[in-house]
Amino acid sequence: MNYRYDLVLVSAVFMHLLTADERKRAFRKLAGLLKPGGRLVITLRHGPEPEGRPMAEVSNDELLALGRTQALDALGFGTTQDELGRGDVYWSYVVFQLPDDGTGALPLLRHLILLDDKSSTYKLALLQVLVRIADSCRGAVLRRDEEFVTLPFGLVALYWIKIYKPLLLDNQFRQQPGNLNCGFAKESFQRLNQIGHDLRLGAVLSGERAKILFGALRDVRATIKDMPARYLTLPNDTAPVFPCYSEKIRAPDSITLDLQFLSAFGEFRVPTHLWDAMTHYACWIEPAINNEWCQIMMSYHRRQGEDVSLGNLFQALTWKNDERTTTEVRAIVERMKHSGQTPQCVWTGNSLARAKYEVDHCFPYANWFNNDLWNLMPATEKANGSKSNKLPAGELLLLSKDRILEWWEGAYQTPVLESRFFTEAIASLPGIRERSLGSVFDGVVRQRVHLKHEQNMPEWSSP
Repeated sequence: MNYRYDLVLVSAVFMHLLTADERKRAFRKLAGLLKPGGRLVITLRHGPEPEGRPMAEVSNDELLALGRTQALDALGFGTTQDELGRGDVYWSYVVFQLPDDGTGALPLLRHLILLDDKSSTYKLALLQVLVRIADSCRGAVLRRDEEFVTLPFGLVALYWIKIYKPLLLDNQFRQQPGNLNCGFAKESFQRLNQIGHDLRLGAVLSGERAKILFGALRDVRATIKDMPARYLTLPNDTAPVFPCYSEKIRAPDSITLDLQFLSAFGEFRVPTHLWDAMTHYACWIEPAINNEWCQIMMSYHRRQGEDVSLGNLFQALTWKNDERTTTEVRAIVERMKHSGQTPQCVWTGNSLARAKYEVDHCFPYANWFNNDLWNLMPATEKANGSKSNKLPAGELLLLSKDRILEWWEGAYQTPVLESRFFTEAIASLPGIRERSLGSVFDGVVRQRVHLKHEQNMPEWSSP
């Protein structure tokens, strides 16, 4: 019987499963009984074993970890005293929910992550790539309609490289059973360490470095199209979830990693409801993918009799964001001061000619990993400390508009930085349709609303 339930209650039972493997199997079956939006409540007894009823010491931490393996959301947990007044007995509980956004997207994503057949890690990699793009590159959308969101195929390939590079080149973690080598990791991919780690949007490569990256992107595109994009299908259907179309492209002498170049590789389509779910629930989806990916890699190594640390696997899967550095922008401020210009704190308008200052991330890096030029702004040391990891309030952002535009104009509208500034902004901020500072500011306003709504960041309104 394939019944699904709104509520599953497991009261004073789970701790009688004596081994971790038994509890893992039981939890997987319990999670499978839930409807989308359904809840699983587990209570645990702690204290002396009842006579004739052996118990294992099961913690809430163990249950929360099991919940992550099954992509369940933990709604609450805690401990309570024994209702019968037994002083040596107390109880703990955890409440889980199977997420549901009302469109069917989250149950489908959970199916693709946990239940879909996998002969390698490629399907998980593609899902992870799309979640990362949805979270950090909302401006990269080429088109959107009721059915699909269209992305540059080259951007999907670039993020694939950024995910697999530490797994295969910095480490040798198995991505399929038996064979250590991956089909896309051909000569160009193997030489990626020769071009350094600068694979951010806006980066410029020429000569041999451009040739290496172009070859790796082309090989990765072929693998994505022929493997995960082809075999990630709807449940009980053969239709691919992610249609994609490749274009012939000649190797250029130099590369600028912008949307124009990445679009030349073709188009990659994501169902609109899945894209919206990835945008809104990235903080839930990404850990579920990482956990499943690590478990699969661990199983591949164990089959070969190889010992590998689960912690090292998770570390290799940790997204390598662009380095959080403000050195470049500090140098710009100092050059402006030495040339007789007077940079201002964007939040207060105070002169920084002699004042101590910091380079502030307008949108806090701790909450949204973005080190783009547009996001880096000078502020007095006091204002920066007061703002900390808060989001600028909407009114404050609008009041600071003229100072922000003045900073962008003086600092970044130069022959060296102008192209990079707009490339980064167009990719990471939504709705930018022209290369103008006003359009970028409008994108910042829209992204602020998104971060406030989706991450519920605390706001800062008073410098």
